[in-house]
Formats: sequence, structure tokens, C-alpha cells
Amino acid sequence: MSTAAITSMMDETAWAVVDKLAKWDAKFDHVRSAQRAHQRKPCRLVMSARFADKAWKLISGDTRIWVRNISRGGLNFVHNEEIRAPHVRIRAEAAHGQTEMTGVIVSSREVHDGFYEYGVKFAANVPPAS
Repeated sequence: MSTAAITSMMDETAWAVVDKLAKWDAKFDHVRSAQRAHQRKPCRLVMSARFADKAWKLISGDTRIWVRNISRGGLNFVHNEEIRAPHVRIRAEAAHGQTEMTGVIVSSREVHDGFYEYGVKFAANVPPAS
């Protein structure tokens, strides 16, 4: 099986997981929404992430993540592996080029079909990637 076919199958499974989580959000998220500092905006974006240790030293190469919502304070994504790193550097392609966001993984849980959901709080004053 080609790399493109594997990626396509992984995308299909990831978006199915995102859809299941969105249905749950529609039913139950109104309670937590009132408690959040920043309103979440639903989205469906594929981004690239690298994970880092407590000192922000990179401990992984680029990996594919599926972002399901974003706010001024952070974002939420699903990934097909359990992540044990406390920090993440996320790269997104934008109209003006590449943008990098840094954050602390503040929540994680196993959800569906071998995928995990992660909550990230954006972080400032982070040292350059090493």
C-alpha cells in the first residue's frame, strides 16, 4: 500500500473521530462553554506537530494532527498515538507562509478507534526549537 493511500485512510478515520466528538459537543458542551475564557471555533484542519519535553527540547519529528477547534487561548486536536510530552509546537500553512504555535498539553484522553484527543493551551516566551 502506498504512503498516499495510508495517509488517506488515516485522514478518513481521523475525520470520523472528529465527527463523533462534534456530535458529543453539540449535546453536552454548552455547560463547559460558559466556563471557558475564550470561545472555541469549530474547524477541520490538518497540521504538523512536533512534541517537546519540559525544557522545550524536541523529542519527536513532524507528525500529522487533526485540529477540531481553536480559540484565542488554545486548540483541540486528535492524534492516532498517545503523546506523553508536555509541550507541542504546531505548524500551519497560511496564506502568507508557515505559522508556528507553541503550547502546553493540558488535557488528553483516549476517544475512538485508537485515537486520542488533546487540549492545548497556547504558550508565549518559548525558547527556539532545538
